[in-house]
Amino acid sequence: MKNINHERFGSFFGNQILLNRIFVILSIAAIACGSKSFAQEIEPKNSELYSQWETQTFNDIQEYWKSARKATNDYPLRKYPPGVELIPKADSYRQPFNSTSDSIAQEWTLDRRWIRMYDLSGQLNSEKESWWDLANTVWVDEAKVEYLYDDHGNTIEEIQYAMYGDSEIWVGQKRFNWSYDSLGNLLEDAKYVWDNNRNNWKGIEKQSWTYDSWSFLTREITYVWISEGAYWANEDKQSWEYDSLGNNVEHRRYYWDTQNQQWGNETKEENEFDSNGDLVESIGYIWDNEQNNWLSGFRLVITYDKSKVHESITYIWNVDQSEWLPGMKEEYKYDESGYQIEYGFYNWDTDSDAWICRISKVITNDENGYPIEIIFTQVDFQGALQNWGKHKVRYDNLGNIIEYTIYTWDMDNENWTEDSKSVYEFDIEGNMTKRVCYVWNVLSASWKKEHDYSYSFSPSGKLIESSYYAISLVNGEWQGKRRTTYAYDSNDSIITSTQFRWDQDTTWTEIKKKEYFYDTDANTVEILAYFKKIYIGIDQEITSKSIRVFPNPSSGSITLDIGEVSVESLKLEIINLSGKSVYSQLLKQPNSSTIINFPDNLKGVFILMIHGNRIQGTEKLIIQ
Repeated sequence: MKNINHERFGSFFGNQILLNRIFVILSIAAIACGSKSFAQEIEPKNSELYSQWETQTFNDIQEYWKSARKATNDYPLRKYPPGVELIPKADSYRQPFNSTSDSIAQEWTLDRRWIRMYDLSGQLNSEKESWWDLANTVWVDEAKVEYLYDDHGNTIEEIQYAMYGDSEIWVGQKRFNWSYDSLGNLLEDAKYVWDNNRNNWKGIEKQSWTYDSWSFLTREITYVWISEGAYWANEDKQSWEYDSLGNNVEHRRYYWDTQNQQWGNETKEENEFDSNGDLVESIGYIWDNEQNNWLSGFRLVITYDKSKVHESITYIWNVDQSEWLPGMKEEYKYDESGYQIEYGFYNWDTDSDAWICRISKVITNDENGYPIEIIFTQVDFQGALQNWGKHKVRYDNLGNIIEYTIYTWDMDNENWTEDSKSVYEFDIEGNMTKRVCYVWNVLSASWKKEHDYSYSFSPSGKLIESSYYAISLVNGEWQGKRRTTYAYDSNDSIITSTQFRWDQDTTWTEIKKKEYFYDTDANTVEILAYFKKIYIGIDQEITSKSIRVFPNPSSGSITLDIGEVSVESLKLEIINLSGKSVYSQLLKQPNSSTIINFPDNLKGVFILMIHGNRIQGTEKLIIQ
């Protein structure tokens, strides 16, 4: 992320106009997709926590090292975080997985390993990924990343490597370089890939930035890599100018004229602000190379009511008449407390020389200013405003959304009908612990449950379990979709994460697991990933003789042989190394020679998962 403070550009970038224009775009999209699209308009807190948990886990590990180093000035630090065992030596943890014991502990099979090394300040120096060669019981290095930092802790280089075949030689794949000024502003961002033909790095894209003495961004240049000669060449440029109050009064775009080897004008915006720093007028120009001057393009005029946007009108320059013609208008109304209660989007009708409202919303707020009802209208095919959608929201006494209901307008009966609803629950810390989604059943005139998301947290606010259920279309009962649990040591550092799959007998079965080991002497974190061995029924293990997938590696198709096992159907799923499902297929009455053809764009290293009523399996699959 660029270290650019857009607030310095003036209030234009934080202007409510832009937010409402996004609303207009979403409104148009929702017309085509259905009113459920607006369920995202008001999102409960903590939503990012659940969708980006892997990123959060990585950040937590980084924070562990930073906090651990702050805890003492003595080096090395304490031998180990409380509650976490020492990392076992390589030879010691391979031994148990060669055992043929039928104990439950032996169901887990090593899959992958990540070793992260940190410096004394807690910054990540390198990360190496390996996969477990079960046949030879050794770790095989696959990829690694190395990082460099400046004296202020800014990342200045990241290099990604891959292991080249069996030669045990690391070969560079991608490289990223950054530079900063003394204030921490980003000056340059360059990306490279390794060129095997030249045996050197080849540029992909680069940008550079310049700032004034107040750290206001004044110039941005984008470069393109020229393979013949191996150098960066100018591509396009932007520049900004500011007044004494830091408002962005001019913004220009340029293109690189390769023939004349100079920058050529492209577009320009001139902005005017009032004494409060609010944008009141913006005029856009386009450069005319033939006339060698600027041509007017658009004009935005904004008026305010008590520092809130009241009206914004966009004009288009009419070349033939040499005047500004109105194009569109947005209007805003507020109550006495300053909360928005109305919004309207208008187009100029040249036939009637009047503004025609296309989309509007009326907002009802509670005493705290929270919206409790929003009614949307839009122009129908006859050109008249028609009710379209209504949202109702309920809150608890802490301001958390506890119910969000969407209604649609029944044009035949001219009344509101229920469409969908989400109900939320929160703990005393404000963490969302449950979200249940409903759809309206027209036949029974009642709400029907559709999805159930549940989350639980530790007393310190760490996520310890997340699960997702959906109503089965077959029997109408709840069916588990995914579940993950997390465990932490006494320092709130993660030590295990376990993923589960829903079995046909209505129980959760462990399928994947990660273990985290911290070594403060070596400043390393080791992460071991496991998957479950393949079982039939309760006690019978599926051996390599009873289930086979071949050829592996595959060129795009495989043959699945399940031996003498008889099942009505199997679900085949392809999981990439990031844990995302990229392909699935339902196999009806599979046999000893079921052929599966994959899409042409499905290539790489994956995990093949097979599960049915009496059979489940996991295998590493390479598609070339």
